[in-house]
Amino acid sequence: MSSNQVPAFPLNAITYITDRSITNAGDVLRHLKPFLVGSIAKCEDSSAEVYQHNGDIATDDIKWRRYRMGLMEIAVAYDTTSMVAVIQAFMSFPIIGPLLVGAGAGSLGEGVSVKMGPLPVLNGDLTAKLEGKSASLVYNFTAMGERELGKVAIF
Repeated sequence: MSSNQVPAFPLNAITYITDRSITNAGDVLRHLKPFLVGSIAKCEDSSAEVYQHNGDIATDDIKWRRYRMGLMEIAVAYDTTSMVAVIQAFMSFPIIGPLLVGAGAGSLGEGVSVKMGPLPVLNGDLTAKLEGKSASLVYNFTAMGERELGKVAIF
């Protein structure tokens, strides 16, 4: 470790403050690059302030959605032919950044659930399920004292 890199928090994978800092114009583009693929829109089918980021992965059969709800970011990837889905839940912490707090995989027909917590800062669950020809993500969690409850369309 160089002298100018100070660990932000002792975790399994250490994040350095200098890795997340913006010191010149090139750093802005480097931090924005993961978000420039696809489109970002406010979800109209949610009463809460939820933003959806859409994109395609390597093939036409695999799609992904990323939802932002308060301190939480939920990533859903699904195969349009097999209807298998993977859900990952991340919580954003100051300086540290997003940390994986829950994950699950399975068939959308049977439903894919992710339990988060119970932790002092996070408790709740997420469920993605197929309803007819559409799929939705149902969320109910409390993160840092802020309750988020609702349902958004995946497709």
